[in-house]
Amino acid sequence: AQHRGVEIKNGAILCLHGGGGAARSCAEAWSKAGGKLLWSGGRRELSEDGPWAGAMLNTEAESESGEAALEIAVSINFDLQSDVESEYVGAGLQLMPSYSKSSGTYDERISSLSSGKLDGRWLLCAQHLAAWSTLWCPGRAEDLPSLELLLDRLVFAESLLDEY
Repeated sequence: AQHRGVEIKNGAILCLHGGGGAARSCAEAWSKAGGKLLWSGGRRELSEDGPWAGAMLNTEAESESGEAALEIAVSINFDLQSDVESEYVGAGLQLMPSYSKSSGTYDERISSLSSGKLDGRWLLCAQHLAAWSTLWCPGRAEDLPSLELLLDRLVFAESLLDEY
């Protein structure tokens, strides 16, 4: 989200659908970065007493007070097997936690990654960069590639593997 210009520290709102481990990790990281959270449902509940509790928004209270509609910066649907009926899912920048087989030329693949919904490759690469910079080798974080470069290399590797 930060790579795409979202200012999380200024209270940007993340809409999460689902409440499993990935959703909880995102909720905690988003809230620690200064963002606000809106949980839109799902098969598993995102408890309101987690480390993200202070960042949770109550849409019922806000709609009763006459507040303007929420401006969602990013939405992620982690519960891909459920029918989503929330007005907030799909708002703002959309990150999809899953991804399907990519096809086309290298340039076509790169172009598809940069437009519309951002597929799971973005989350995969960002997660690995965060893990390496905070867990595995924090002293060498400045030596890691950028998110854009890592995505580029992943797409290049995928296109090479399709040739075989």
